[in-house]
Amino acid sequence: MQSNICTAIDETSSFSSSFSLAEVRISKTTANKRKPMLAVNAYDFQMKNYNKAKTIKFWRCAHRNCSALLHANLNEEFVRFSRNIADHSHLQNPATLEIRTLREKMRQLAEHEVRKDLLAGETLATLPNILNLVILFHSADTSTTSTTSTSATLTSTTSATTTTTTTTTTTTTTTTTATTTTTTTTTSMMLSY
Repeated sequence: MQSNICTAIDETSSFSSSFSLAEVRISKTTANKRKPMLAVNAYDFQMKNYNKAKTIKFWRCAHRNCSALLHANLNEEFVRFSRNIADHSHLQNPATLEIRTLREKMRQLAEHEVRKDLLAGETLATLPNILNLVILFHSADTSTTSTTSTSATLTSTTSATTTTTTTTTTTTTTTTTATTTTTTTTTSMMLSY
């Protein structure tokens, strides 16, 4: 958020030759949809359009029922109001600027954290498929718990034989220089009395 304090000549009346000096405080911010906004003396303005020569931007009040217009140059520096600054049909709300800047900071922090956590495309291509990993971990957990509980039960009652088949791993290389590892775990237990 940048803040510009300008002392400007307010040309509020076309019939009067007198000018009044007014201090205008302009802060640049963004809307929720990431469009530029200006906060001028606790009033929010949205970009409306340019003049024919594309040298002046027209900003309208963000309040829908308000007809106040602001003229600014291409650097968002205050030029003048279309009418009087007091022509707003609503009260000022200085808290909205603080809320918008807080939201923007939170959004930027979240985007920064997400960018740090993302992996490069080549790294993701070399990782095994997530479904294969889930099957591998689930079957490994199931086989170890069932083997230990069954063997403890069987040794206390009668003699038993437990047969477990081994884990087989196959590696496949694709044409896009990515290596996919597929792991299949087969565990079967035969109990005989």
